[in-house]
Amino acid sequence: MSEIVKINAKNFELTKEVAEYIEKKLKKIDRYDLKISSIQVILEKIKYIYRVEILVYLPENKMIKVNMQEKEIIPCLEKSVDKLKDMILKYKEKNVSKKRNNTKKYKTSYENLLELPYDKKVLDIKLMNEKEAIEELIKNKNDMFVFLNKNTNKLSMVRSIKGNKIEIIELNSEIK
Repeated sequence: MSEIVKINAKNFELTKEVAEYIEKKLKKIDRYDLKISSIQVILEKIKYIYRVEILVYLPENKMIKVNMQEKEIIPCLEKSVDKLKDMILKYKEKNVSKKRNNTKKYKTSYENLLELPYDKKVLDIKLMNEKEAIEELIKNKNDMFVFLNKNTNKLSMVRSIKGNKIEIIELNSEIK
């Protein structure tokens, strides 16, 4: 933990005891299992008040920031670390709930698909050649278009696929 904690003191002498106290308090946030890249602690004395600012740097350019002011340095540090713990818990809960919501949104079993509402559309199938079908697809700005192929007399589908490509699919069916 000490390799990722940087302590800066402004307008007063940082004692070894205060530095060790900060290290001891910040070790407790290890149990929250965050991938912390670094922690910066800025201590500042302005007249008779101590100001503590703790910056916790997380992955994906995220940061947790705590500011606190007190007349004494140790109570100020204690309150800062307590506030930091609360903010870490809030951050973790927010991220866990995001993950839960994302998995619920996309997990649908195939059995449940039968219960979902659906739209039924009727297509008017036109007799045309492949070139006319492609022109119709482009004109209507659709992803696909179904037509009766003049050349083969079969039901066919023309669709646009990624990379500005067009694909024609002939549908075989056996109706008896």
